[in-house]
Amino acid sequence: MTLHRFVVPIRNVSTFCTFLDGQLRPENPLPMVANGEHAIDAEFGWVAWVAEDGAAIGRTHLDAVEGEGGFAPLVMPEGYRAACLLFHRQVLFVGGNCGNEVIGAFDLAAPEPRWVPLDVPPQFQRYGKEIDDLLLDGDRLLAVDDIVSPKYLLRYDVDDPRRPRLMDVLEIPWHSSYETIHSGALGTNWVALLSSSVNHGWAAVHIALFDRVTLEEQGALTKTRKGSYRRAEEPDTRDWRGLAFHGNVLLVAAGADGVGVLDLDALKKPPVQFRGPDANDWSAPPEIRTFSEQCMKALRHQPLPVPYAGRPVTRVVPVTGTRHFLAVVGTDPGFDTVVMELS
Repeated sequence: MTLHRFVVPIRNVSTFCTFLDGQLRPENPLPMVANGEHAIDAEFGWVAWVAEDGAAIGRTHLDAVEGEGGFAPLVMPEGYRAACLLFHRQVLFVGGNCGNEVIGAFDLAAPEPRWVPLDVPPQFQRYGKEIDDLLLDGDRLLAVDDIVSPKYLLRYDVDDPRRPRLMDVLEIPWHSSYETIHSGALGTNWVALLSSSVNHGWAAVHIALFDRVTLEEQGALTKTRKGSYRRAEEPDTRDWRGLAFHGNVLLVAAGADGVGVLDLDALKKPPVQFRGPDANDWSAPPEIRTFSEQCMKALRHQPLPVPYAGRPVTRVVPVTGTRHFLAVVGTDPGFDTVVMELS
């Protein structure tokens, strides 16, 4: 059996855990915010987390014995706010907001890791641009541009992660006004992006679905967001908070609705792809609109087990090679983690 490593909150304490034989086993508490942004290097044992409101990155090593885990924090460039982290072969990639530098890296194999900015196109070197998520597709790094239209996906070749190379920049279709991208997820054949928008008092949430190879959008799910000023009377408003993939099964952290489950293998992929602006718009090809509607109908919500039923799910973490996943839930106070299984 494969031994999996995770960092999740256990009774509101961020904890290094292992997962084996269907059981989540707490190992060691970690000095970080209970459900804060972090990254784990499962191969080399590093853990890093956003600290000091993004001005620094804390770090430790899972194999450090007690008293030896006090590594000096990584200090970000002045004015930089780190937002997302990702490891690749001991190189920690960091995305965030810092004027001309929206993405960079630290080499944790070095005795004294230093900040190295990655190349970004001129359109990113302006106020408001931010990288809000990082996804690793083999040796291809995807950086998700979060706000200020137009929005983009940046692709880097990280076959040598210490010499990343910008491959190309792809514009992301928008789905409504004042849209902000919050997170992304990588599946076997898909990439999904979660966003929210506000249009004349109507607050909405969107999940855009992209082909993993071409990164062209093939459909989108859109619902009224809980708390919207307009359309608040709709019976099925949603509180989507995060995404993950279990193969080609999309898992959605859906707040008090539990975990959204969408099996994309059960649906026929559209024969055409779409460049925007909105896969639900009347101007989109009918195959795209039909696929988007089928996704909405196929999405089901799996409730949390007792005693967590009704608690808000804020994050979902798949356990590869099994049918299990971890649901991070809000408690009073703080957060806890529940082991669930695809039903």
